[in-house]
Amino acid sequence: MAWKLIMNALQLVNETGYKALQSLAQRSPRLFTVPDIDLLQASMITEAGTSDVWRQTILLECSLAPLNGIEEKGPGSDARYSKIIRQALSGIDIADAADKLLWASINCFAIANYVPIRWETSNIRYSNPEGFVNKHWLKWSSSGRQDNAAARLWWLGELSERVSRHSKYSADDLLDAMANNVNLYHQTLSRPRLLANSKLVAVIYESAIEGNAHLYQTKYANAMYKSLNARYNAATLSSMNLSELRAVVADAVPREW
Repeated sequence: MAWKLIMNALQLVNETGYKALQSLAQRSPRLFTVPDIDLLQASMITEAGTSDVWRQTILLECSLAPLNGIEEKGPGSDARYSKIIRQALSGIDIADAADKLLWASINCFAIANYVPIRWETSNIRYSNPEGFVNKHWLKWSSSGRQDNAAARLWWLGELSERVSRHSKYSADDLLDAMANNVNLYHQTLSRPRLLANSKLVAVIYESAIEGNAHLYQTKYANAMYKSLNARYNAATLSSMNLSELRAVVADAVPREW
């Protein structure tokens, strides 16, 4: 059955379709970056040697079409588009969010214009087009939270909502801080044990927002996390209350150099 985005329904590729997309990414990455949904779909079916490349249809709460109207390169629209992804996929849980087939289907066939424009200034776009496509269209792993186009938008919203439960700042405030300062956000994502401590992340962003904007730079964020890791283990930090964590983070924040 031919794939079409009808109303707010999305058909997901199956493993056969995903492997065909991986093969196309190696041989013809331009199929993804043009983009041309009909051509990519036809090529996927040809590559798979079968039209049985679809798994199921899911219903979205709202259309993802607004993401295809992106005008800003870079992270300028991440917060706004994170809200659209979250609303459209309001029925999914954490297990669903680890499904590479879901994200590949969205990136390749629902937000085809968004993905190449969002990373138009990427250093590897022309030097390593295969890697560029794998990274933003197809890749899913622990680092998919910062690389996979649709997945990273969903996780921006997920993390900001989790952290807001322990913060004086709203989920929207935190989403803006994370989306517009991705260096600190990526340093946070790369430390899963600390990331699991939403209270700690809340205090870190509180510190960044309230006078420590240098934490939005990679070198300072990395120095802070190294200091935390050197002095405390994850279990110790998880047992602390917000007041104790504020003192710990204040001591770990490096001076500017």
